[in-house]
Amino acid sequence: MIHIKNLFYLFYALIICLITAPYALSQVTITLELEGMYDDNIYLENGREINLQVPENSSLSKSQKEAIDGKKNNDFIFNPSISLAGSFTENENIETSFDASIATLIFSKNSDNSKILLDSYLALSSTENLLQKPWFFTLSSKLDSQSNNIGIASNSPARQNESHTASFTFGIENLELSNNFSLFSHYNLVRYDFLKGFAFKNEKDRPLKDEEGADYFKNSIYTELRHQTTEKLLTALSLDLGYTDFTAKKRNNTSSEENNEIYNGSNDFDRYNYNPKLIATYAINQLTSLSTYIGADGDYTPEAKKNKNQISLSYGGIISYIPEEDTSIELEIKQSSSTDIDGERIITRTARIDANYDFNYYTYLTLGARFLEFDNGDSLSKSTTRYELNSAINIALAESIALSFGYSFIDQDAKDSDTLTTSYFNDSYTVNRIFIGISGGIIGLNN
Repeated sequence: MIHIKNLFYLFYALIICLITAPYALSQVTITLELEGMYDDNIYLENGREINLQVPENSSLSKSQKEAIDGKKNNDFIFNPSISLAGSFTENENIETSFDASIATLIFSKNSDNSKILLDSYLALSSTENLLQKPWFFTLSSKLDSQSNNIGIASNSPARQNESHTASFTFGIENLELSNNFSLFSHYNLVRYDFLKGFAFKNEKDRPLKDEEGADYFKNSIYTELRHQTTEKLLTALSLDLGYTDFTAKKRNNTSSEENNEIYNGSNDFDRYNYNPKLIATYAINQLTSLSTYIGADGDYTPEAKKNKNQISLSYGGIISYIPEEDTSIELEIKQSSSTDIDGERIITRTARIDANYDFNYYTYLTLGARFLEFDNGDSLSKSTTRYELNSAINIALAESIALSFGYSFIDQDAKDSDTLTTSYFNDSYTVNRIFIGISGGIIGLNN
């Protein structure tokens, strides 16, 4: 079922299409794509069967039981989509760029999960006629269909939700310093809204209940120093300082009476019902913030709580290397603090390596490996870890038609996975995905 807030953003997406329509015929790229993906663990379960004790009068359907029984469920998902992208300069001061797409996830076996995905991006940026380089500003609006849950691997079809991000950015970019150094620094104001999803069926008829999410404002200052070490090597260091103020916050759990009956007295399950969640962070020292506990009936009971110091170390480094004209390699290591889907303060550490190799003008290979560890708060002492491997081959069949196929492997290990009841709480899981897709479009039309 589509909620009121979702309807507003659906209307907003249509407005973007109407605004950009007069320019679309002359400066747009229109792409049609059909992708098929086999996923051997659509609900991200850990493979260890749970002995569900379902009451006789339970209204749970077969698919709802399968989504929480711990056993893996596979499916083949079709993903047809249409997208358009382009840019135009209506006057000398502002450049407008836009990108919008609509897609459908169609599950072959578990059709109750099928949904619509809406993505859009609209940005108004200053031109050099308005602000001389290196100064710039950007106003942007982004509708995104990816889950913002740190425990959910990207592109997990059954766990995708919608969110909207509006932002204002002002600062300097690519300010040339001495000795091949360049500086990037900006202030960013963000408004984030969690929107759930555009599912075909009502929540009570779907295998998984809707995830909840937080709405917030965020102020941040980002600084990055880059160095062109050699002709083929670029290095960078960055620092990001931010403050977040939540305007709405909801807890992700399955605290209904029915689910409490299913797990029949599980203390571990109750532990998650009563887990305290931070509403707002007023870093830097020991300050009083508002915290909330959610009882088994889902009611909020706010109370004053003394919080720990909210300072954490953030750093980042990127090395880009092009050994040959047809080969590129990029290595990144970073640690940062951010906000999870339901307002939890989290710290993440990431190491990744990506490589691209062009066999010829028509075919290229992409390979990637990523290691991620994350935890609530400001310490990684009890972190969850995730390994991701990705590979894909892209083949140009014609000037505007491409074929792609690939494989990805994901393994997540929650250190305390034995104390968790289901993968809905970011438990350990392993996923194998195989995909094949074909895309074609019209690029760079002119009047």
